[in-house]
Amino acid sequence: MHARNTTIAVAALAVALAASLAPAPAVAQEIVAINDTQSLAGTSIHSWTKTDAAGNVIALGVTFPAALLNALPAETTETVLEIPRAARQTPFTHIAIDWNPKGHEPEAIYGLPHFDAHFYMITEPVRAAMTATGDDLKRVEMKPDPQVVPAGYVATPGGVPRMGAHWVDPASPEFHGERFTQTFIYGFYDGRLAFAEPMFTRDYLLTKPHLEKPIAQPAVYPAGKRFPTGYVISYDAQAQTYTIALTGFTAR
Repeated sequence: MHARNTTIAVAALAVALAASLAPAPAVAQEIVAINDTQSLAGTSIHSWTKTDAAGNVIALGVTFPAALLNALPAETTETVLEIPRAARQTPFTHIAIDWNPKGHEPEAIYGLPHFDAHFYMITEPVRAAMTATGDDLKRVEMKPDPQVVPAGYVATPGGVPRMGAHWVDPASPEFHGERFTQTFIYGFYDGRLAFAEPMFTRDYLLTKPHLEKPIAQPAVYPAGKRFPTGYVISYDAQAQTYTIALTGFTAR
C-alpha cells in the first residue's frame, strides 16, 4: 500500500523521525516527509526524506517497528519502497529491503540472518531485466572508471540477478576475523554506480545501536545530484523503531 492519505499515525511517525534525526536542539524548518508505506511481516515499513529549510534533501531512509524482528518470515523477502521526493534531487530511484534468514554468499562471512538495505540508482525495470547471466553478465562485470569507484572498494566475483556486482571494502572488520554485524557495500551495473547498501544482522539490531559513520566517496559523482556522506543505523527507544538512513547529502 502507498501512503497517499495523511493519517495521525503517519504524522506521528514523521514527528518522531524528525526528532530522532535532528541535532540537539532540533533545527527549525527541517522537514521529514513519508514517501511510501509497505507491509512486511504484518508490520508497516516507511520510506522517507528529510529536507532542510531550502527544500534540499539532506537524509533518506527507512523506518520500521521493533516488533518486526520477532515476526520475520522464514523465507527470503524483498520489500520495495518508492522515494519520489529524493529521486528528484539525488541519484536514488527506490529502496529495496531484503531479508535473508540464512544469509548469503560468502557464507563464511555473510551467512548470518541479516538485512540488505539497497538504495538503488537504477530503475525497477532495469533491475527486473537483470539476469547476471549470458550477455547481461558482461554488463554486471563491466569495470567502471576508477574515479567512480568509492575509495578503497574492490569488486567481488560475478553478480546477482536484479542487483548487479557487489563491491566491498576489504578493510571492513568481517574480512579480518571479526563476526559480521554491519557493513556498507556499493554496487555497479554496466560500469555505473547501481546502489549503496547498508547491510546489518538481526542480532546487531537487537543490541539497539545508534551507529553514525561516514561512507567512502568516489572522486566523480553523478552529475548535478546530491550524494550522501554518511549512514545511520539507529534504534529509537521512545518510538520503539529502527531507522536505516543515508545522511549528509551534499550537492555535487
